Amino acid sequence: MGKELGSEQLTTSQTKSLNKLEGDKALLLWLRGREAWNDWMKKHPEAEVSFEGVVFSYLALSERLKGKRPVPQKLKSYVDFSGYIFNGYISFDGAEFHSKALFRNAKFSGVSSFFHTCFKDLVHFSNSEFHDRTDFSSVEFINEVDFSRVKFKNFADFFNANFGSLSEFYEIEVWETINFRSSVFLEETQFIGAVFKNNVSFTRAKFFGGAVFNRASFCKEFSLKNCQFLSNVDFGNASFGNTFYCSPLNSEKIKSIDFKGASFEKSFSISGHFECIPDLRLTKTSHHVDLSHLSVKLNRIFIKNCGLERAIDAEDSERLCRLKEIAESNKNHNRALAFHADEQRASRWGVLNSWQSMLDMLYSLTSNYGQSLARPCFYLVLSIILFAAFSLKQPENIHKEEGQLKTALTISIATVTPFISISKIEREAGIKKLYGQKPPEDYGLYSYAHAGISFVFIFLIGLGLRNRYRI
Repeated sequence: MGKELGSEQLTTSQTKSLNKLEGDKALLLWLRGREAWNDWMKKHPEAEVSFEGVVFSYLALSERLKGKRPVPQKLKSYVDFSGYIFNGYISFDGAEFHSKALFRNAKFSGVSSFFHTCFKDLVHFSNSEFHDRTDFSSVEFINEVDFSRVKFKNFADFFNANFGSLSEFYEIEVWETINFRSSVFLEETQFIGAVFKNNVSFTRAKFFGGAVFNRASFCKEFSLKNCQFLSNVDFGNASFGNTFYCSPLNSEKIKSIDFKGASFEKSFSISGHFECIPDLRLTKTSHHVDLSHLSVKLNRIFIKNCGLERAIDAEDSERLCRLKEIAESNKNHNRALAFHADEQRASRWGVLNSWQSMLDMLYSLTSNYGQSLARPCFYLVLSIILFAAFSLKQPENIHKEEGQLKTALTISIATVTPFISISKIEREAGIKKLYGQKPPEDYGLYSYAHAGISFVFIFLIGLGLRNRYRI
């Protein structure tokens, strides 16, 4: 009975040994090529493989496998796992790849781990499949990496990964959660056409280069809170199937952010201070779009030799027009007014001709496009005082005793308020008291000019009151 039990234990131990491939045995089988490797995998469907700590370079492997097998010269150029099948657990933890690493069309059926792996040259995982959990945490991609059309059918973890050059995730498909928490992208990162069927996290991730999510699809709730972008961000033609919160850290450092043609099936919120104009033209929205905490800056430059400013990007006026439309649809009048003001500024010396631009500048100066009450009130009072002073300075003035300033102010105020019944009587009495029967020549013409200018300021005061207390 004891012998039978011992024999059973030995058989189990041998089975485990046969199903685990590691060290030099794994390297020697890999060097025999893809067909030999895949044939072995078919015979051992539950095999576990470990390349932990292996240095994949011609010199290192030549020294390690000295006397066992010659190492091919091609390892000086690339390390090839293209088309290889990994049935069970596979580990490249702590491995180093000194030349190109090729994993094209590889199939990972079990858990795969690349924890703390270092890729010093180009990396290609294009068209590969990961059927179980995948760990790329703390991995270092020093050169370009290509994950184009990769299928992640289970949880994929890129926590604290470092991408040192161009990173391509073109048309990847992610069935479960994918995590880029605390990852760093030093150059442009492309998620063009990517499909995220579950949650995706970029919490505390840093994008130093451009981040391109053009035509990407986000099926679950998606948030960019605590994510940093330091260059251009592109969500053009992307689709968001659930709520999307766009509130990145250091939003003022983003050079441009584009949502042109994107569709939002649920609510969308964008907040922060942007030193650019977010582009929401041609967007399709089905629910509320929250712009209440969004502030933008219109970037302008001085026109040479004239001291006037114009928008750097001529399309900013159209972008601001779209933001104004969204704010108006939300009944957010203050934000709509602010966007309208910047839209007008962006149109100067471009969309508007010279005369229109000059009038627009006056509108901005006197009322900040209907947003200010203080400015037109100040200019109205100033106009009244200046006309009173002008009236006193006339040589026909015969009213030299105390109270002449009061009389001049009465004339000035009555001139700009003809709609008040008493104004006509007070104006006539004031002129008679100040000049007698001989008012200055062309005084009536000056009065018309004063009345016309002041009426504009009164209109702007009314516009400001209407905008401020609009329901």
